[in-house]
Amino acid sequence: MGVWGQIPPNDYGVHAVPIAVLLNEYGLPAYPRRALDWDTVRAEIAGGDPVITWIIGGSYHSLVNGIPRFYTAASNGHHSVVAAYEHTVIVTGYTETQVTVLNGGSFVTLSLDQFLDSWSALWNMAILANP
Repeated sequence: MGVWGQIPPNDYGVHAVPIAVLLNEYGLPAYPRRALDWDTVRAEIAGGDPVITWIIGGSYHSLVNGIPRFYTAASNGHHSVVAAYEHTVIVTGYTETQVTVLNGGSFVTLSLDQFLDSWSALWNMAILANP
C-alpha cells in the first residue's frame, strides 16, 4: 500500500470503470460517467439513488482544488487524467449552496461551490445507478 496523494506511475487509486464493472458483477447497477453535469447528479439523488463521485481530498471536512495531469501508462499506452489526493465520496443530498457526502463512515456537509470545483479536477467522474 502506497502513500496517499501520489500520482502514477507511483501507487494511485482507481477510477470509475473498474469499480462499476465490479459492482455490476455483484448485481448492482453501476454506470461510470465522465463530464457529468450537476443537474444529472441532482436528478439521481432526487430519485433516491446516491452517486459515487471522484474528488480531490483534503482534510476530513474540506476538499482541495486539484490539478489534473495527463498520464500515459508505459505498459500499454493508455491515457488518463489523474490528480494528487484522488478520493471518492458518495453524494447523498444537496441544497442550493451545500452538498452532503458520505466520506468513509461519516456524513459531511460541504460548500457546493467547493465540491463542484474539486469534482471537476477529474473531469466530473462519477458512477450512477441509472443509465
